[in-house]
Amino acid sequence: MERTFKVENDDILQLENPQNIINDGGEIFFLMHKDVVTGTVALVVENGEYEATWMAVANNYLGLGFTHALLVVITNWARIRGLPGITVLTSTTLGSAVSLYQTHGFQVTYIDENCRDARYDMSLRLCL
Repeated sequence: MERTFKVENDDILQLENPQNIINDGGEIFFLMHKDVVTGTVALVVENGEYEATWMAVANNYLGLGFTHALLVVITNWARIRGLPGITVLTSTTLGSAVSLYQTHGFQVTYIDENCRDARYDMSLRLCL
């Protein structure tokens, strides 16, 4: 995440207390490759909705399709539990991330045209 954005105090608080994500009904997923954690993503509950966040793949594993695998896993997890959908917040400056989400069926639900320098100026949703 530090490759793309400055980590803020709220981020550190959430990352230092991952049990809170699970206690609130979310889940944290880890992708293993040859006994090494190579990627992660969390589904957190925000205002009664599930939001995919903290998706990251280790630098030396980029370009191997691991982000696709992470999205498949969280989508399957959500479907099994009968969730209505998953939301993701991102930035319009991250074209490859937006494309990745759209490849997996996420639809743009919101773009804040006045906020191009913000960490998140776009919302996408996958309806299940």
